[in-house]
Amino acid sequence: MASDFIYTAQPANIVPFLEKIRGAGVPEKVTLKTIESFGFKSKNDRRLLPVLKGLGLVNASGVPTARWNQFRSKQTGGVALAQGVREHYASLFALYPDAYQKDSEALHSFFSSHTKVGEATLKLIVATFKAVCSRADFEKDATADVDPVAISGLGTEVATSVPIRVIPARSSGLMVNLNIELTLPENSDAKTFDEFFKSMRKHLLEEND
Repeated sequence: MASDFIYTAQPANIVPFLEKIRGAGVPEKVTLKTIESFGFKSKNDRRLLPVLKGLGLVNASGVPTARWNQFRSKQTGGVALAQGVREHYASLFALYPDAYQKDSEALHSFFSSHTKVGEATLKLIVATFKAVCSRADFEKDATADVDPVAISGLGTEVATSVPIRVIPARSSGLMVNLNIELTLPENSDAKTFDEFFKSMRKHLLEEND
């Protein structure tokens, strides 16, 4: 029976595979042949593709996402991967906010109660989770610490989410939270971002007198 959680028969290959992504160029589409070209030619390595999809590094068609580029950057890689882990294992992190620090016993208990697979597969699910977590940075805020300037320099158009808290007139007593999706072309520089946030502060962040 299929699992709702990603896993591979060779979890030990996850870390070197992720490191390979960081050092290689960005393919137009990731397929099994792409994985083989990275040096992972075993049939057991074929499940690395579902792992990439589960973490949001490629879309359902295998096309690299903005997160793929974020992960390739030394500045944003760990945070981007942590974000993908939190998304895929949302139910786990809902129960254990510090899931990445849990031991194998606790993880095994959770996954065994949330999926119907055999014992051997359960062990692979746990090992896969621990492997991807070993290269993720959960100590930093997954949104605030992604540097959009660094990402834009990777040669592709990217999108980044910016959480904005807006406080209207004091008399209203209402607080509104917005999540801004910003997409800029690859030739954007730091000045572009400075102007954007300056405008946002002027129109949204300043309280009315």
